[in-house]
Amino acid sequence: MIQIPSYYNIRKEDFHKYSPFKFKIVNSIDDLYYEFAIDLIKLIKRNNEEERETTVILPVGPFDYTVVAEQLNRENVYCGNLRIFMMDEYCTDEGDIIPYDHPLSFHRFIHENFFSRLKNSIRMPKENIIFPDPKRPDITTRIIIEELGGVDVCYGGVGINGHFAFNEPPEDGQDVRNSVTRVVTLSRETRTALALGSTDGDWSIIPRKAITLGMRELLLSKEIHLYFMRSWHSGIMRRTLFGPVSPDFPASYIQTHPKVMVTLTEYVAQVPSINVRQALVLK
Repeated sequence: MIQIPSYYNIRKEDFHKYSPFKFKIVNSIDDLYYEFAIDLIKLIKRNNEEERETTVILPVGPFDYTVVAEQLNRENVYCGNLRIFMMDEYCTDEGDIIPYDHPLSFHRFIHENFFSRLKNSIRMPKENIIFPDPKRPDITTRIIIEELGGVDVCYGGVGINGHFAFNEPPEDGQDVRNSVTRVVTLSRETRTALALGSTDGDWSIIPRKAITLGMRELLLSKEIHLYFMRSWHSGIMRRTLFGPVSPDFPASYIQTHPKVMVTLTEYVAQVPSINVRQALVLK
């Protein structure tokens, strides 16, 4: 019989007992998108008032950036001092960035869903959206680690096998805890999960390689804000924040960070159904 880890049974009422992080539970995915937008906008406003640059790490998923753009436009929030480091991008088998017109291009996604939707009067310079470059991976490493000492906030979610950005469990025995920007080969688990969310299940369309920021650059962020909303995130969230810290699940290293905020939907907050069926009791 398979032994279900006890941390799967942690109820939402008890999150604070097992983790020092702040948790916010919302009713729906739309509410979560709005919470992300408001959180980012508050950060930009605060730094603008202090005449400081805002630096963030952003993923393509799991957010709706049109909501962010609409809110920034509505409130007329100046973004000229916003500098964005994108987490990752797909690569060809040869290790080059996939073409801009590729249907899965992250470059095109962020341009169409965020950058181009901002009013000209508030829009940041285009060069302020920085993707890791497979030809010069050292550039983002140098800026984030040496120049900034970490960005203000790293926003993100966690993948099916515990990947944070595309930092996956190592198959070669190498721990990714101190990894930096590099080209990686995506696992079958990751490509399958990505296919479910972006190609209606056809994983053959998902590129086999990607360029990603490393765990060292992500964990150096002054704050990490995590978001969980998918149907399978109830278990992933608990493994990430309450399970053992292990190289086999890279996102678990987030537990070592001093300042983490977690936003999740009501569905994710519920105890995974597998525990309900087997009537397990938290020890």
